Amino acid sequence: MDIQTFFSADSPLISLLPDFKVRKYQGDLSAFINDTIENYETSVIEAPTGSGKTLAYLIPAFLSNKKVIISTKSKQLMNQLYYKDISALKQLTMWDKYVSVLKGKKNYFCLQRYFKYILPFADEYPDVVAWYSDNKNEEIVEVPYYRFDEATYDKITADSFQCSAGKCEYFGVCHFYKAKEIANMSDIVITNHYLLLTDIASKSKSGFLSNFENFDHIIFDEAHSIVDIFPMFAGEEVSLNNLKSFLKDNKDLMRIDLYIEIRNKIRVFEAKIKNKETLNEIHITTFENILNFIRENILDLLDNDERENFKKIEKSFKFILEHTGVKLVEPTKQSAIIKLLPLKVNDIFYEGLIKTAISATFISATLTTDKSFDFFKEELGLPNNISEYIVDQNNFRKNSVYVIPKNIKDKSKLYIDYVSRVDAPMLIIFNSISMMNKMYEILKDNVKNKNIILQQSVNMGEFFADSKDVILGCAVLREGIDIKTNSKIKCVIIDKLPFENISDVYLNMKAKDIEENGKNSFKDFYLPRAVIYFKQSIGRLIRSEDDSGVCIILDDRVLTKNYGKYFLEEIDKNRIYDDLQSALNDLEDSYEQY
Repeated sequence: MDIQTFFSADSPLISLLPDFKVRKYQGDLSAFINDTIENYETSVIEAPTGSGKTLAYLIPAFLSNKKVIISTKSKQLMNQLYYKDISALKQLTMWDKYVSVLKGKKNYFCLQRYFKYILPFADEYPDVVAWYSDNKNEEIVEVPYYRFDEATYDKITADSFQCSAGKCEYFGVCHFYKAKEIANMSDIVITNHYLLLTDIASKSKSGFLSNFENFDHIIFDEAHSIVDIFPMFAGEEVSLNNLKSFLKDNKDLMRIDLYIEIRNKIRVFEAKIKNKETLNEIHITTFENILNFIRENILDLLDNDERENFKKIEKSFKFILEHTGVKLVEPTKQSAIIKLLPLKVNDIFYEGLIKTAISATFISATLTTDKSFDFFKEELGLPNNISEYIVDQNNFRKNSVYVIPKNIKDKSKLYIDYVSRVDAPMLIIFNSISMMNKMYEILKDNVKNKNIILQQSVNMGEFFADSKDVILGCAVLREGIDIKTNSKIKCVIIDKLPFENISDVYLNMKAKDIEENGKNSFKDFYLPRAVIYFKQSIGRLIRSEDDSGVCIILDDRVLTKNYGKYFLEEIDKNRIYDDLQSALNDLEDSYEQY
């Protein structure tokens, strides 16, 4: 069947998908993706949210005789792909495709840890024992994250640090490795960027530790996030949380005074890490002393598996010390991380990519700056001659109007006014947590007819917003999850142009490296990243061709600075106002109801 048939008035998708609409540009995009897959071409694609890009790449994947990996950013998007979109497509009898899902190790039940840390203490974990008894005959057992408390979840799952892989006595029946085996036999496998990028990084470093083998093509959905995620895997890190878990797992083998002393040494180290900072000699000496103390006092008490786990920590720390790159210590919610990040990952990424699949499709709503993919391609080392495709955004831009107030003297008054007047769910996106918290307190005290909500106070994946809800957030809100609402989001406020903090250690060193290589760090690094983040923010408003609303930008640099043109290029310059009422009147003239 010709691929355009799926996007025509006779499409078999009409009976499967109630919301399906015939859109020529969707069919053209799908035909382009189909050609690149069939011809083993790598491509970069920008397609606005709501343009139907998921179906546009799924249809070619199903039609092709190639083995395809589809990678996206989050578990929620993986589940949506597998249980909604692919589930619907599989109802068509024209193809016979085996589709599987592969997640990270921490999602799967670990037999080795269960029999070591749970079953000997069955009386303490009756709910876990009962749950496993009900599920033990399943070929692949995943552990629902909210089924047990966090400490118990950690005892029955293993991350890459805890997993001994082929050395484990349960390797032959391991649920993760069974899922991996099935994935590699599949026609299409759904995974997430974190697992796939780990694979790409390891293949670049050594060519070993492969989770994905013999695939023809990769489709990276939400591809914009790869630029920020990949450096984490291209370098190395030591998590103090892993060290604490290691201690807890072996607590019963050591004297209590030894356990307390080691734990306190770690706590002292953690307490000193208030902000992300450069790894220095004091950090190095302190951490080396902790490792030496453990080696001298408890290593001989451990079994072989646990000794190997400790050696993994030592090996990673040694790697960080001996290799070049940005070396950092960074606080986390529960602990701290020592990490090495390469200044450049382009060679590493592309080398690992071509060892993973023959070709790839990178698709997102936000890949270009000034209609160019150059920044994205350069960051990932993609060749200049790969195929490029941009879906026209005019079908989406025409539905929104913009408010850019000039000479703002009191943002608080503007916020109170705007939030009070818009009778629909609203999003407010900030650059800094401190500004977000400040405005939260102001709005909560001064706007009594709305529910003022911080992003961290609700589970955004499950939260259902109504017309009185105003959600305040930072980066997570900007790029993230679609929020379920009983009436569509009609207003997004952008507090400030999303330039990153130049004092950030890693970004600062990247900027210096760019300058040393003859480029301008603002124009060639900070500006393109800010434009992409800006596009993500305004993209939260119009999620389909039927949406309409107002985007308020409380930063007039977009109008007064020379670089403002790069941001204005992403919006309809004919529908910019400096007051909210004029913008609302424009919407009322364009649509029957606001």
